[in-house]
Amino acid sequence: MKPFIWIMTAMLILSYESLLAQTCLQGGWNVSRQGQIDSFNIINPGCASIMGSLRIDGANIFNLDSLDQVRSIQGDLTIENSGLTDLKGLSNLEAVSSTFWIRSNPSLISIDELSSLNFVGDGLLITSNDALDSISGFQQLDSLTSLSISHNDSLKKITGFPQLTYIAENLIIKNHLALESIDGFTALRHIGFQLFIDDNHSLKTLYGLHLIENFNGGIFITDNDSLESIDLNQLPNAEFITIQDNYSLTTLSGLSGLKKINGNLSIENNASLTSLDGLDSLIEIRVSLDISDNASLTSIEGLRNVKKASFVRIKNNDLLQSLHGFPAADSLKYGVEILDNALLQNLEGMDALAYAKYLWIENNTSLLHFGGLSSLQFVEETFSVDGNDSLQTTLGLQSLTHIGSLTICNNQNLLAIEGFQELDTIFGYFNICGNFSLQSLSDFSNLRYIGKSFLVQTNHSISNLDGLNKLNLIEGNFFIGSNNALLSLDGIDSLLQINGNNFTISANYHLVDIGNIENFNLDSITSLNIKQCFDLDVCSYSNICNYIGSGRQSEIFSNESGCNSEAEVLNGCSVSIPSIEHGNELLLFPNPTNGSVSLPDQPFEISKIEIIDLMGNRLDNWSYDQQQIDITSFPPGIYYVRITCSTNYYQGRVVKI
Repeated sequence: MKPFIWIMTAMLILSYESLLAQTCLQGGWNVSRQGQIDSFNIINPGCASIMGSLRIDGANIFNLDSLDQVRSIQGDLTIENSGLTDLKGLSNLEAVSSTFWIRSNPSLISIDELSSLNFVGDGLLITSNDALDSISGFQQLDSLTSLSISHNDSLKKITGFPQLTYIAENLIIKNHLALESIDGFTALRHIGFQLFIDDNHSLKTLYGLHLIENFNGGIFITDNDSLESIDLNQLPNAEFITIQDNYSLTTLSGLSGLKKINGNLSIENNASLTSLDGLDSLIEIRVSLDISDNASLTSIEGLRNVKKASFVRIKNNDLLQSLHGFPAADSLKYGVEILDNALLQNLEGMDALAYAKYLWIENNTSLLHFGGLSSLQFVEETFSVDGNDSLQTTLGLQSLTHIGSLTICNNQNLLAIEGFQELDTIFGYFNICGNFSLQSLSDFSNLRYIGKSFLVQTNHSISNLDGLNKLNLIEGNFFIGSNNALLSLDGIDSLLQINGNNFTISANYHLVDIGNIENFNLDSITSLNIKQCFDLDVCSYSNICNYIGSGRQSEIFSNESGCNSEAEVLNGCSVSIPSIEHGNELLLFPNPTNGSVSLPDQPFEISKIEIIDLMGNRLDNWSYDQQQIDITSFPPGIYYVRITCSTNYYQGRVVKI
């Protein structure tokens, strides 16, 4: 409401003054030569109000003295690319109804002369004036729509604006090499939208902004190399705050009044920041908290009173050893990332967390265990434990019952996966890979269902799959590969159904027994691969025999003799069928078939026809008519047809596809 009142008041004043004072230049005025300025009073005697925009743009314009009678400009005022050193001719200017630009004036040293200015309708922008070393004046301005001061290479201090209390939109101070002080803003109480303090290499403090108490937008304090303190102690809330790339910043004590952030809090790459002390009053972060790349940070205890957040990332803080102070939220609906913190040893401090959309614990090279996650019950999407080189156990997850996908990979010293004994369902992927010291999967003792693919790969110390004894259904692909010490698949005895497309057992160099897969239903599999298991000599199990016999895609090679090719496997498949004496082989055609096969003309009377599967079972769901045997109802696989006559029997093999 306040901006509307002061804008309307100013417009009424301007309208009234325009009636009293002579006006001129109804369509505005573009000035490019000094002569135009010098003749202004002659051509426009008594003119106090220019009824349009004024643009002063010319390198040969050196003074504005002849504009000293102008009190208002009913449009934009732009002063750019001039030869001016000061603005003395504008000492009586009181109002600019739209935007006021002072930009790219390479010789401009002073703008102190604007002491009468009390109204700017839109923004005030002071930018790219290379010689400007201070900004004072503006003593009459108490409010602005927005203020931007940027790219003034010689600017050292801002001491003007002593009455400015209200900025309706943005305050921007950025890209100054020499700026040391902004203490001219000591009256400022309100910023309506955003505060940008960016790339001011000599600025050490934000004193001058220390009394701001009403703030409705976001704060960016970024890339200020010399900044040591923030000085926003009266600020109670913000939409979001980014504090980033401030090399010398050592403390956040200047945020001691901050209680609530409606969006994100990001504290990143502040090389000298050692703690988050100063955020002790902060209770709520509605969206995300990102603490990343702060090389000297040793503690986050300053966040200990935060009770609500939706996402937390703590990443690449080289000296951080503890998570004490982690937000005490029981639910983080957008997820948690604990990444690349080289000295972090445990997760203590996360004790309140019960639910996370996803949880990534990755590349924390000193992490030893999962102490601190004892309340965690539900990870909706991915729970990833990856690249934690010192991690020896996952103990500490005793409350966990539901996971979207599980990835435990590349933890070089992980000996045991523990703490998953309450877990009965994984809705997505199950990936255990690259854990060279892992010896056991024993704590998955209640796991029954995996909703997507199953992968156990490159775990060089695991010898069997004990711990997966209750697993009975995998909805995706099945892959066991490059586990150098794996001897058998013992532990997956209950697994009956694999609904993915790919079944692979590969490069398990010492694997000798895969008999536990004999009961797997492979009906949905379209690619079966058993390869580079140098000690494996038996693969002729009924489900594999039927699969290969059906003509579907397979690769079987580089295993021990007996399981070194599809032909060797099929030869092993027929061992339960009585052998055929020479001359008694029965030729069937077409072969393979998808329905019926024909018998050749025989010089004998058939007394009996039998069809036998690879297990030696005699089947009866077929029909015979005029030398045609119909096996349409049979599932794909290999079958034997035996014909008995009065003196002998004949037998042939048919592949049903």
